Amino acid sequence: RSSGHMRQRSGDRRARSGSVERNQWRRASGEHLVGGLSQGSYNGFKMAVAVIVFHFGVKMLVQFADILIPFIMALLIVTVLEPVKQVTLEVMECTLVLIFSKLSCCRCCIRVSRKGYGSGVDERHGGRTEINELMKRVLLFLSIIITILLAGRLFWLVGRIVWLSGEAVTQDFQYY
Repeated sequence: RSSGHMRQRSGDRRARSGSVERNQWRRASGEHLVGGLSQGSYNGFKMAVAVIVFHFGVKMLVQFADILIPFIMALLIVTVLEPVKQVTLEVMECTLVLIFSKLSCCRCCIRVSRKGYGSGVDERHGGRTEINELMKRVLLFLSIIITILLAGRLFWLVGRIVWLSGEAVTQDFQYY
């Protein structure tokens, strides 16, 4: 090769000058380039990626539905139903302590704790009156049953409201 040869470019000079003018117009119009793409193309790319991620997220939720639904129900039980059970148990226990301490025939169901003093202090023995272990287990069973019945009734009412609302919309569908 000789040093006198010049490399030839493809295309004519007018086509190149047109692309230069186009690039100058883009810069003058305020359109920004991000990674070699115009801002509109970049936003479209971000939107496409978001749709793909959302699609795969939904597919993953469908696959793990067998795991997620029991987890959500366990979370519901721990956060909502457990405090209801505890309040029910506490109310029933305090009520029975008051009733059994007034009745002389039910002294076998009460025991006196010497540990602490509190609201149920028995002056004769100097301790807090409590229900014995068998009665506590019976009350725990009853409080669980009452909590389940309350939750079932609440779910029945909410389900009925949703069902009747859907039925009303279906009957009035011609007006929508």
